[in-house]
Amino acid sequence: MIKHSERDNWRWGGRRRDDLASGGTTQAASFSNDTAMTGNTGDTKISLMGKVNILLVVSLVLGGLGASIGMHVSSLVAMICWAVSFVILLCMYGFGNRLGNQSASFAILMMCAFVSFLGVAVGSGNAMYVKQLGYNTVFWCYMGTAGFMTLCGAVISLFNADFRRWEAPLYIGLLAMIVVGLVGCFIHFGPPVALLYSGIGMLLFTGFFLVDLSRYMRSGINSWPEAVDITINLYLDFVNFVFYLMRFLSAMKDKD
Repeated sequence: MIKHSERDNWRWGGRRRDDLASGGTTQAASFSNDTAMTGNTGDTKISLMGKVNILLVVSLVLGGLGASIGMHVSSLVAMICWAVSFVILLCMYGFGNRLGNQSASFAILMMCAFVSFLGVAVGSGNAMYVKQLGYNTVFWCYMGTAGFMTLCGAVISLFNADFRRWEAPLYIGLLAMIVVGLVGCFIHFGPPVALLYSGIGMLLFTGFFLVDLSRYMRSGINSWPEAVDITINLYLDFVNFVFYLMRFLSAMKDKD
């Protein structure tokens, strides 16, 4: 997750009309600097939450279209699309890049490409779980995850909580889960281990829901790159949680 330093928004500050002639040059320079940092002259006209809401809708539409295609592709095509989405993330965050240093148009374009390719891979996974669990169960897994995500946001809002300090330990847990998942590619885990693994995965991404929703509600940086960063993290939280949930239900079915 990319963090950004806080900065103050530039504003006129109620200066008198006769002061503008002497101070106009300084304020114009300040405005230019802010524009360069945000990548958009109208960047602050929409709140950060508004930006994220817009981008989430776009992500869900593109991801849904990709998933509808992914339901009918081969496993090889799905793996290629997953690899492409990973490369896109590297272009956005890797090699010393910081998303906050990139232009708004580039960040949004890359986000759209990322969710589209990832959606194809997600659709292939959906097709597998539809065969195992049935269409209705998969559908309610998605609806239930959306409701649970909304509940997490309500908890943060009602109790004025800030969970961003949980980020580091959660990433340590995520790294451990990745290692276990890689081991599982070579060693078959029985239903009890699969239940435990998927249950821990859901708990882990519940924590990420709380961390990223805290950023969504409390970040002091109102820019499109920051909104793209939060949107991608929330999108990944949602996808990972719903897949751990479907894996949990599948393991329960196998156990019976």
